[in-house]
Amino acid sequence: MNGYGALVRDEVDDFVCTHPNGSFMQMPCWAQTRPDWESELLCVRGSDQKIEATMLLLFRTVPLLGTVAYAPRGPVCDYHDPTTVDAILSLAKDAAMRRHAIFLRVDPPMQAQDSRAIELFQQFGFKPPVCAFARTIQTAENYLIPLSGKSLQEILSACSPKCRYNIRLAQRKGVECRAVDPFEYLDRFYALMQETSLRDGFPCRPKGYFSGLFKAFGPENCRLFMSFYGGVPLSGAIAIRRGDTVSYLYGASSGNVREVMPNHLMQWEIIRWAHAEHCALYDMMGVPNHCFKDAPEYGLYRFKKGFGGEVCEYAGQFDLVFSPLRARLLPVIRRLYSAAIKKRNRLRQAALL
Repeated sequence: MNGYGALVRDEVDDFVCTHPNGSFMQMPCWAQTRPDWESELLCVRGSDQKIEATMLLLFRTVPLLGTVAYAPRGPVCDYHDPTTVDAILSLAKDAAMRRHAIFLRVDPPMQAQDSRAIELFQQFGFKPPVCAFARTIQTAENYLIPLSGKSLQEILSACSPKCRYNIRLAQRKGVECRAVDPFEYLDRFYALMQETSLRDGFPCRPKGYFSGLFKAFGPENCRLFMSFYGGVPLSGAIAIRRGDTVSYLYGASSGNVREVMPNHLMQWEIIRWAHAEHCALYDMMGVPNHCFKDAPEYGLYRFKKGFGGEVCEYAGQFDLVFSPLRARLLPVIRRLYSAAIKKRNRLRQAALL
């Protein structure tokens, strides 16, 4: 990270945690979870020296092409204030150009219907991406559960009858779910994560990534929940708190004894934690293709919908492209580089046999 001192990082952290457009991905500690990216912490102050906008900007080198600059769920500011938006985007543009970036990508959590904010970003030259950069794309549609001003009973009553039944079924069957020491239970959680990855066909992050996540956010903001049946772990979930919002970041489950509904109870326990911390919102994160019943992800949407929230659709990413040619070449280079890495790994594995 750049040369900001701990005092400024704490100030930025407070700003992000209290701003309505803040995200845990814009908290300074998020940079610690991305050791393969460099980072800069940008800050705009008003005449009273109070922070008006921030951006955690990440940089990554792409072989043969240069770097890409990316602000996950950033910037954090009033998206309807042209002066502030201009100031923070100008800082980001300067930082990206100093590093000879191919493009600068921002991913503000503005809603898709917010035409005023979208038009403002476009006026400053930011357009929808010209190329896919899948590793940095955040979920465009999240499932949100409002908690503010509600009792636990009211929150439970807002769940579907089937969801309430499954929560109580898990309790009757003796499923136990609790927050655990993330380092003590990391191996067990990671085994579930690997099983889920193989079953559902998505890449699994290395174990060190999760331990880095726990270290970066600390136990007060990042918790590992696990459910057990007869002492055997059946599911696990990582939840992160940012100000008055708790977000469900990662989940994993065993294919065994699914009929005792451990995942329903686990989500309910996360909600109970968020409620106890006086949070206003529980963000269950992505529900891709939720409008299409034939989509493979529809079952995930149906599961989350049972907890009685609503879908929030975001505007998505915006790019400021500095080199259109390099931007068009980026997907090709990434595919070639990935294929070369896989071939190298296969050769190394064969040499060990």
